[in-house]
Amino acid sequence: MPKKKLDKPITELEAFFENVFVCNNKKLQPFIEILNQNPENISQQNLGTLIGVFKVNDQTEDSSYIVNYLISVIKKEYFSKTKRDPIESFEAALHKANLALSKLAEHGNVSWLGKLNAICAVIEKNNLHFSQTGNASALLLRAKGLTDISEGLAPESEPHPLKTFVNVSSGKLERDDKLILATHDIFEIFSMDEIKKSALRFSNEDFMRFLKTALGNELETAAVLVTDIKEKVIEEEVFVPARREESLNAFSQKTFTKKTGRKPAPEIKTDPKTETELQSALHKANEVTQKKTGHIYIKEDVGETVKQNGIEWNYYSSLAKDFLKDSGKKILGSLKKITATGAKQLSRQKSSLSEKIAERKKIRAREAEIFAEKKQVSILKKQPAESGISASAPSEKINTEPKIAETSELKIIPSLSRIKKISNNLSYEQKIYALLILIAIFVVPYFIVKIENNIAAKKEIAVQPAAPSRPLAQDTNVIQKNLTDVYSGNNIFSTIDLNGKIFIITRSAVIDPTTNKTFSIPGNFGDIKVATGMDSLNLIFLMNGGGKLISFSPIPDSFQDNSIALPANANIAAAETFLTYLYLFDSQNNQIYRYPRVAGGFGGKFNWLKDQTSLAGLKGVSVNENIFLADGKTVSKLFRGKKQSFTISSTATPIVLDNIFVDQDSGNLYILDKANSRVVKTDNNGSIIAQYYNPEIANANNLTIDEKSGNIYLTGNDFVKAIGMK
Repeated sequence: MPKKKLDKPITELEAFFENVFVCNNKKLQPFIEILNQNPENISQQNLGTLIGVFKVNDQTEDSSYIVNYLISVIKKEYFSKTKRDPIESFEAALHKANLALSKLAEHGNVSWLGKLNAICAVIEKNNLHFSQTGNASALLLRAKGLTDISEGLAPESEPHPLKTFVNVSSGKLERDDKLILATHDIFEIFSMDEIKKSALRFSNEDFMRFLKTALGNELETAAVLVTDIKEKVIEEEVFVPARREESLNAFSQKTFTKKTGRKPAPEIKTDPKTETELQSALHKANEVTQKKTGHIYIKEDVGETVKQNGIEWNYYSSLAKDFLKDSGKKILGSLKKITATGAKQLSRQKSSLSEKIAERKKIRAREAEIFAEKKQVSILKKQPAESGISASAPSEKINTEPKIAETSELKIIPSLSRIKKISNNLSYEQKIYALLILIAIFVVPYFIVKIENNIAAKKEIAVQPAAPSRPLAQDTNVIQKNLTDVYSGNNIFSTIDLNGKIFIITRSAVIDPTTNKTFSIPGNFGDIKVATGMDSLNLIFLMNGGGKLISFSPIPDSFQDNSIALPANANIAAAETFLTYLYLFDSQNNQIYRYPRVAGGFGGKFNWLKDQTSLAGLKGVSVNENIFLADGKTVSKLFRGKKQSFTISSTATPIVLDNIFVDQDSGNLYILDKANSRVVKTDNNGSIIAQYYNPEIANANNLTIDEKSGNIYLTGNDFVKAIGMK
């Protein structure tokens, strides 16, 4: 198809990657690696490219798999959820890496601790996000100046697995920028000024050759990843519609005409009759199955709907309707014919009967005359006897009553011979319809009576008193579970799951139920207003009504003051954490504040909420990469400060939202419904997975979930109890 170039090209930035990997001793290869991972499919394109350099200075066997393990965890988590924003995916990947390293430390593998040096970064479009640990560096060459943009980014506190990757820095890349990620080995040969001069003096190819030669000859191990940002010119193609070619007939001689410059063969003319037959054969071939290839060619869409008299019929129901319509016409025709024939026969019977009645009337009149004459003769014979003249009695007694019976009612008796004759005159199809009509006459009343009896029986059942129903009888996926006691006491505030370990927060202490240890809150702190845990730092944060913030660490079992700046008139109704961020919910100013973690506390706040979402009357809040708010009737889902479409599946028993909890890894949402004594579990789309029922749930105030152990922890004023989901 012809293409046309646009006069004005579209430009965008493109990253080109080159690396220098030096490992002159093969035994050291597991301890150093370069990461350069591009998206594997279209859905991952918005996440950009994941890059980095990793090196561990400890060369013992326990540290030999640290680098590869760390890279695999980061890659898997970063590209696992394509709908996330790149910065959120990057933070989630670093958080996962910290947790993975923490698990290694729990099993006693700590020889690498404090000896890991890495720079991990993401380039998407012209945006750069990166994080640092150890002494690896990120250098940016822009406008003839070289800057170490990673300086001061790595944590300065004591090495801790959960604090391996803490801070994330972001910025914009520009055309002709050169980004250099390198292990600290490069500075054993070159200074910053030498690197800058070499990068400016040499072309990109010569600069890479220079680095490979120098580092390969002088160092035992080194890793350098160089990224050049160039302008990409895209020539959009405009497709001009090609000249429409004449469709060819498969049976026409044009199909076999050669496309070369030779003289085409003379066209063979066919007579109209042959051409018609061929076209008919081709038409039929388009509607049948080719047995040789198994392909089916169908001209019409059998699923197409037909609308008649305001009713939509699909293909099959339309056929059924037409069949019933035709059958009905035939049945009515047969009935009319049978009725007309019967009427004629009835008319003939009436006419014949009228003639017989008239004839019988004449006979009766004649017999009456004869009777009168006989009576007269009898009287004349009696007269001589009365005069003394004896007369003999007649030899026969004359009946004075007529013997003709009067017909009081007219009865029509069907003539079997005539019915047989009518039946013989009907066609086979008419006989079938007549038989069906007779069957319907006798069968339909039977079913009518049966239906009426069923309705009457149902009414009798409805009148009977209903049996007591079990709880949530109309709901699906309901599981009745027993509760197990975890802790009993007074003034319980909340329960916090910190990296799989449960802590009970009371008004005056933090309690470890597994060891029965109690850690008293400092006396000058006052009453707790909000409490939350941060898995990334393995800390519990408590805030009082005056905005004072303290943290509790279960490793040294101690409390520490934390700095945080709140607005003067803030009313903090709830607190949650995600990664190393603290989220505070201010019902007074109707705002959600996000605070980044810094040494000794938290940095300046960021107003996270962008939509007009009311925070008044909150029943519960929970945070992962989204924020969920419950107001008693609905759950709102917020992403990057804006409200998203989210609906909980409806249930037979309406859900009352008393509190919520979202699992940060799976995204499953848990709802505490005290009114119906249940905990409802949904997936991240709001579809209900299960409903856990127990009457004691009605006494709980909040809930905490540990999916790894499979427990739901319910907290009341004087108890903490658990429901096992497994």
